Amino acid sequence: MNSETSPQANLLLQTTILEDYVETLRFTSDGRTLVGALTHNELTLWQVSAEKLEQQFSFPSGLKRLYDIALSPDGTQLAAVGEAQAGQRQLSIWKLPSGEKKDEFGFPDAYLLSVAFSLDGTRLLAAGSRETLYVVHLLTGKIEFAAGEEPLDEDEDFWGLGERNTSIVFHPDGKTVLITACFQAGSLVVFCELDTRRSTLTPRSDLTLDLVYDVLTPAAFSPDGRFFAFADWNTKLYSFPDQKLTGVFSPEGQRLAEPTGNPVVRKFWSNVLFTPDSRTLLCGSPNGSIFLWDVPSGRLR
Repeated sequence: MNSETSPQANLLLQTTILEDYVETLRFTSDGRTLVGALTHNELTLWQVSAEKLEQQFSFPSGLKRLYDIALSPDGTQLAAVGEAQAGQRQLSIWKLPSGEKKDEFGFPDAYLLSVAFSLDGTRLLAAGSRETLYVVHLLTGKIEFAAGEEPLDEDEDFWGLGERNTSIVFHPDGKTVLITACFQAGSLVVFCELDTRRSTLTPRSDLTLDLVYDVLTPAAFSPDGRFFAFADWNTKLYSFPDQKLTGVFSPEGQRLAEPTGNPVVRKFWSNVLFTPDSRTLLCGSPNGSIFLWDVPSGRLR
């Protein structure tokens, strides 16, 4: 999107019909490949050009259900997490563009909902059910940090994780990690500091947001690091690190004066995403629309 008034700004180039629900999509860093995670067990690669989107190939993930994928910063690796088949593992790593499996990791009594590469590409963070969180060192193949099992430090347990941890995203500084955690009686937006030298992940109580509702969709940091967004019943846009609430948007495309929600009518945003210039927040609505909001004014574009 070049500008608000450009006649080419919202030009639909192509529609691709798939036989399965698309859980998530990711572009490689060069913008030439689009990777899609289909809900049940398939990963699909498309070649992207200015004229068309051309499917390359698909391959099974080995998972009973896919929940999230992540691409390494250099675009050569794909991580997929989800609910495992019997005897399978919940986290697998694939080489791109070949689709060859590189490695896989299994964890006890949990399924994984979210995964993210560190900005230097050396580590994977994965989280999911049962208050689980893992940091995997990709060069050594070892799990450096584990929460939800036996704590690495017996004197200090990791706090802030929920029954479902739906999102992990890195701040552009490469150290700050945002995790959305859901409980039966509410939810948290947890901020942590990743120390790669000490192999630790430490929650920051001064930044954590305590929320009322028990539904959180994926979160996002703006590429310039000045804002973050997430959604429960409404999408919320905050400045960072001061956490000033900049805008609240309803699934019907209205800007609200304050957060509202209805735990009976389960309508909530499906995803949030910033454009590369950090000027626009894209939100997927349950009615099938995509809303574009100006950052930081909160005006509907």
